[in-house]
Amino acid sequence: MGAYGVALALLHRRSTGKGQHIDSALAYTAMTLQSPYMQMYQGKTWDEPKGIDAMGVGPLDRAYEANDGWVYIHADVSDLARISNIEGLSGIESLVGGALRASMEERLQGSSVDTWVGRLTEAGVSAQKVITDVKELMGNPWVVSHGLSLTREHDEIGPVTTCGPSPRLSRTPVRAGARARVLSQGQMLKRYWINMA
Repeated sequence: MGAYGVALALLHRRSTGKGQHIDSALAYTAMTLQSPYMQMYQGKTWDEPKGIDAMGVGPLDRAYEANDGWVYIHADVSDLARISNIEGLSGIESLVGGALRASMEERLQGSSVDTWVGRLTEAGVSAQKVITDVKELMGNPWVVSHGLSLTREHDEIGPVTTCGPSPRLSRTPVRAGARARVLSQGQMLKRYWINMA
């Protein structure tokens, strides 16, 4: 968000010749991301999903437990007819709200995550395995092939796996940062302005 603010300030300066002061902080970014949930107006209903038990925002946009893990499904109401043609989900097109959620919960427990992801994506419905284990996620072939997980040799440390850069810009490709260097005790103390003498 800070870089975005600087870019806007530079654009403003280029357009008007006047500079701007930019403030940036993680708290500001968090506030921006949460701003849809901080609106107050007459007639506002506070029905957003919340808490550790929140699985999603509705029966067609949430996580469901399969017989060997969890799958996240995202679909629109207009997709219900198509979803009801999927093996194991017939007859759900007439259900709404809690009835649809309960039926999906029961039915999805009948098969594996891979089975459901395969059936749903083949029908054109967005579905993904929910991965909660960091090691599994960082070793996921898709994550690795897209540079979101990088394992690189680091001096005196050996192979280290880190998150790769996530932004994907068309005209300014993002590169991974420098590898970690091992600093001596003296270098570390100098870095933090501590003089050993």
